[in-house]
Amino acid sequence: MQGNAGCHALTTGQVYYDGEPLTEIGGVDLHKCSSNPYKPDGCFSATSDGKSIYARWPKKYNGTMPDLVEATVRSRVFAPHKRGLQYIVVEGFVIEHAANQWIANFWYPENFHYAQSGALGTRSGYRWTIRNNTIRKAGTIGLDIGFEGGYGGHPADNEETNQSTPELYGEHTIVHNTFEKNRCSALQGTGGSGTFAYNIIQDNGGCGCAGAENAAFKTHGFYGLYEGNVFRRNTGGVPIWFDGNSGPTHFTRNVILVGDQSSALVFELGDGPTGTTGFTHTLVDNNIIVGNGAGGIVAQDACGIVLGHNLIFDKSTVVSLGGLTGRNSGMYDWWVQANMLLSSAGNPWLHMHHEKILDGKDAIKNETVQHNLVRGAAPDYPSDAPDVTVGPNQDATGSDFGVSLDHEQMVLTLIGSADLDHTGCQVGGPGGDIDFTGAKRSSSKCVPGPLASLSAGQTVNISLWPTGDVSTRVSNAILI
Repeated sequence: MQGNAGCHALTTGQVYYDGEPLTEIGGVDLHKCSSNPYKPDGCFSATSDGKSIYARWPKKYNGTMPDLVEATVRSRVFAPHKRGLQYIVVEGFVIEHAANQWIANFWYPENFHYAQSGALGTRSGYRWTIRNNTIRKAGTIGLDIGFEGGYGGHPADNEETNQSTPELYGEHTIVHNTFEKNRCSALQGTGGSGTFAYNIIQDNGGCGCAGAENAAFKTHGFYGLYEGNVFRRNTGGVPIWFDGNSGPTHFTRNVILVGDQSSALVFELGDGPTGTTGFTHTLVDNNIIVGNGAGGIVAQDACGIVLGHNLIFDKSTVVSLGGLTGRNSGMYDWWVQANMLLSSAGNPWLHMHHEKILDGKDAIKNETVQHNLVRGAAPDYPSDAPDVTVGPNQDATGSDFGVSLDHEQMVLTLIGSADLDHTGCQVGGPGGDIDFTGAKRSSSKCVPGPLASLSAGQTVNISLWPTGDVSTRVSNAILI
């Protein structure tokens, strides 16, 4: 396994017992299973010459062999050797058990061995359709959808074939799949784009591999439609991390339930509609995001994000525009309206980086955050930065408004209060066409948050499995 990346495993090899993976430890003293800091119930170890594997089965086997034992060193389950193949359909499979590599610093050409490589891999392909599959129990990554890696046209090809990066890649349709129990990530993709809709991403992570790629879903340069996905019980890193925004994206009607992770949704590096990268904007609407105390939406060097009609619920700050590194011209052109932004009393519901000048220009500017239902400490933002407007917003602290979540049943309960009618949010604004359930919104009344039917004094239970048909929206995914 890639060194200096913090991975728990020492090799990429995998040993499975009755379909479940064993934890790898160093050396051949299997009594270390019980003293290992990760306390595995059963473990395996490879000898230094790579010729022998020792395994100790979990206690439930009481010294007997499992019915099925598998040792695998295959880096993939399905991926073409030839890069750049187009219009391939992968449908109806269970894809599992890949001994694949981790990807820290994969973008350097000399790190071709660490190119993005999922159990299912598109190999820099174009317009694949991946639907109705279960992709699970990969050693590191379940699916890769981009051009794998490399700077400036230098291919990062872990098969050492030195094939060039194709001119066309990405724009895939990935719908109605389950990604589960992959040891690091469900999906990775540099240059990945297209439609990602109605997928379940659960129980991924825990491999310990560190670095800037540590997320259940991590892409560079994604654009397209991202609708109706459910993230739950993932561990390590963050659930979703969009890096290097490169085109218009519609992120709508998704559910993010943060497990043993940090913030729910990260936007990093994008110059926004007034920049020079051609990036238009990202519309984030009618999503339900419930954190675990580490925050909701976090941004770093990201511009042109529109938040409308979302519920973001966390003990910590729910919208944090921080982290200016100088890699682009700043963090500006955020528009935040008609959301439920709910932090605890001791944390500001909004944080914004202090005024800063980059390359002689204001880095924080043109930020509008108003007509939201909010709860938490006073917002923390630079009032001296140009064109920064925070307010009016309706404070729900001390009101009857309430939120609770049944994780097992996947049901969210909202208790409406009179505060809903006092936000002054705009009818028909961004996210104001349909709500989380797919219901059409009123043409005369704006209800903040993801549920159009909520009213004062009403208690509503919402299933967190979004409904609808993505097929009618795919063709318009980039026309927002």
